[in-house]
Amino acid sequence: MNISDALSNAIPVAFRPFLQEVGRLASHHKQEAVLVGGVVRDLLMGRPIRDVDVMVDHPAGPIVAGLKERFNADVTTHERFMTFSLRLPSGEKIDVTTAREERYAAPAQLPNVTPSVISADLKRRDFSVNAIACSLLPSSLGEVMDPFQGGRDISAKQIKTLHSRSFQDDPTRLFRAARFAGRFSFTLEPATQQQAIDAIRGKFPERLSATRLRHEFELILKESNPAPALALLGQWGLLPFLCPDWVFSDAHRRSLLCVEAPVVDRALFVSRLAAWFSPWGQAKAREMMTSLGFERETKQEVLARLS
Repeated sequence: MNISDALSNAIPVAFRPFLQEVGRLASHHKQEAVLVGGVVRDLLMGRPIRDVDVMVDHPAGPIVAGLKERFNADVTTHERFMTFSLRLPSGEKIDVTTAREERYAAPAQLPNVTPSVISADLKRRDFSVNAIACSLLPSSLGEVMDPFQGGRDISAKQIKTLHSRSFQDDPTRLFRAARFAGRFSFTLEPATQQQAIDAIRGKFPERLSATRLRHEFELILKESNPAPALALLGQWGLLPFLCPDWVFSDAHRRSLLCVEAPVVDRALFVSRLAAWFSPWGQAKAREMMTSLGFERETKQEVLARLS
């Protein structure tokens, strides 16, 4: 499959010169460079593109240096995960990641990361629909790499893991599965559904830190419509891992959580948090937010709305 036409037509204009330069630099250094993950998934689904993620072979440094010079970009380096965040003068932010492999020393721990090649990197991803890449090299622009048949799963409207221990290695994937299933109205592929049931029964999400749990909850609240994903968390029995008293109630269905918004700004995010906590009242909301490690400013804003 080749999606070069989609790259030309669907990628926002502001990103196109950047992606062309990535391909040119990678070709010059005799390396591979691809678009990867959600952007390719959304291109195949015909969904709007707001962000792009680029992956290159190790070492990524020479390519990032060339991009910094060409676009006068500010670069932030995340050494542990071999990722570079580039902020263009126009304001756009693009992540350039190094192809890598991950090894989990124990369930729910952050992985040990080592540089690798693009085909190996795709194997470490959460779901088949997110393990798709397309080439940025001028000689193969738009050619799709889909080793786990994510395109087929998009057509079948299903979420499928790449291996049987996926949810045990990284239980945050349970929350991500709910987020993507809610966003796209997908269901879990049968074997994946059983893996989720086993991980939840085994209480693997209990091994996650409060910070990681809160982060997944915040990502769901920042969905254009978080209600479907929150309902799935309730159905699957995941909400008590966030807080023992949590349920997805009829009050939540009637609240702002069910109002779809193309862009979730700070004010709407705080409104949704307040709507979520409103059934429990201010004192209990303070206790819940403290247990999940919400930032002080966020707690104050939410509690002010509940007063």
